[in-house]
Amino acid sequence: MTRRLVVIGNGMAATRLVQRLVERDPARFAITVVGDEPHPAYNRIQLSPLLAGEKTAAQIPLLPAEWYTRHGVCLRSGEAVDEVDIQQRRLRIAETWLPWDELVFATGSRPFIPPLPGIDRPQVMPFRTLADVERILAIPGPAVVIGGGVLGVEAAAALRRHGGEVTLLHRGSGLMAPLTDAFAADELRQQLEARGIRCVLACRIAAIDADGVRLADGRVFRAARVVLATGVQPDSRLAAQSGVLCQRGIVVDRQMASSLPGISAIGECCEIDGQTWGLVAPCLRQAEVLADRLCGAPGEGFVWQDAGTRLKVTGIELFSAGEQQAGEQDDIYTSWDPIDRHYRRLLLRDGRLRGVLLMGDCTAAAALTARLESDEPVTVDWLFDPSSTQPQAAGIMTMTKPVLVLVGHGMVGHHFLEQCVSRNLHQQYRIVVFGEERYPAYDRVHLSEYFAGRSAESLSLAAGDYFIEHGIELRLGEAVATIDRDARLVRDAEGHEIHWDKLVLATGSYPFVPPIPGNDLAGCFVYRTLDDLDRIAAHAAAAKSGVVIGGGLLGLEAANALKQLGLETQVVEFART
Repeated sequence: MTRRLVVIGNGMAATRLVQRLVERDPARFAITVVGDEPHPAYNRIQLSPLLAGEKTAAQIPLLPAEWYTRHGVCLRSGEAVDEVDIQQRRLRIAETWLPWDELVFATGSRPFIPPLPGIDRPQVMPFRTLADVERILAIPGPAVVIGGGVLGVEAAAALRRHGGEVTLLHRGSGLMAPLTDAFAADELRQQLEARGIRCVLACRIAAIDADGVRLADGRVFRAARVVLATGVQPDSRLAAQSGVLCQRGIVVDRQMASSLPGISAIGECCEIDGQTWGLVAPCLRQAEVLADRLCGAPGEGFVWQDAGTRLKVTGIELFSAGEQQAGEQDDIYTSWDPIDRHYRRLLLRDGRLRGVLLMGDCTAAAALTARLESDEPVTVDWLFDPSSTQPQAAGIMTMTKPVLVLVGHGMVGHHFLEQCVSRNLHQQYRIVVFGEERYPAYDRVHLSEYFAGRSAESLSLAAGDYFIEHGIELRLGEAVATIDRDARLVRDAEGHEIHWDKLVLATGSYPFVPPIPGNDLAGCFVYRTLDDLDRIAAHAAAAKSGVVIGGGLLGLEAANALKQLGLETQVVEFART
């Protein structure tokens, strides 16, 4: 008998859970997802690039709307659950009661709003949801960001990309503490200030006024909009009101089961052994664990090794994993390249690696993070790697984990990665992927649907936080210029080198352009990639007609695409048949 499963929340963890349930046992549950945001589920990691204008809202949905219809999943967006009746196993949405056999809380977290005078002014807003981004961007003028953690730094950098005055206020003495040390925090401050962001540290806010933010020392910073990046807290309010055991979050065991039968919780709203999680990767893993249990095949339960935090600011590379606050018995190894501004810091305890902090060159992030919980003795050589530009580093470091370099991230390249992951090769190798395009691998077979409204995100073959989850380094927009077989090196167009133990070429094919006069004119395009389609669409906006050269399958698809763009279209084929 099909059981009724209701998921409260429509974020990344909820979406991963529903995907896995549909994949593993589509007939087991009649699934309903209730989300209070009016939008489809989207990639929350991309909110900072969205605020910066580097992404569009159309690029960040996790699944197209038709996916839910195709798999029989009832999606109720823009609706809030008002009450959960544990005894009757039902929940109330407005005046409607919805019954359930299994209930999953995936309510995420909510922003912490500091109790400041003026905090309720209309120009004050958190930075947490897609709607928040839309509100922030709708107000022009100088901006003040309150909070110098990861989210605050990303928000300030994103707003500065639009021009205008941006001030970052932080009550601590160093940005992104405790993920950074004093040196990295100050280097980050200098890089932000070089971009025109005013950083004010160790400050106390007195009030938010109508036209600015006033500090306790009397200084005032102009602000048409005030963005709060002051932390989050698990949103366990509904669960607590319903009688589910909650402390900091909804208390669950390592199978994601709550204190009451038939009720589970995943993601940022839950708590295991006193710990909560604010990063995407562990939340996705929790969804996998719960899917296994609900499908009748429970695994070993949720266990998480720190995969690190990476700052998402274009042009500033910073990665932190493990512990950064050193004890009296801990040792600290550091290296600093003042020319390229590369900083590396390793925290050792009893000779074993327990903390990693990288700034500038973060290519060794996956390799070093994999050693955080190992008993492998650390040597000073770990401060360097073969691709380092520092002279003293040449030839020093030999990582235990061999390096597998994949050149090309198309459909075949990504399928190869999936096969590596299925065989646990990502645990045995440090995998580095070079993709010449700016998009991750996508479904080329359905490329023509891009003109019919499908987004690049929905065409993507890499769901969610795939690369972070599996420790794979993806370098998009980076073309490999040369391969040195003798030295076992690949070099990118800027001359950066990386050593390889295994090299896989999945570079695909390139379009044949007939050697005819005019093939380099501004209105002449190939039909091969998403970037090609973007260029065609942009040009078509001011065009009336189009000609497709080539009457094969791809040519006919291209012709259909031009028709969808409203162009009068003709196909030219040189072959007789």
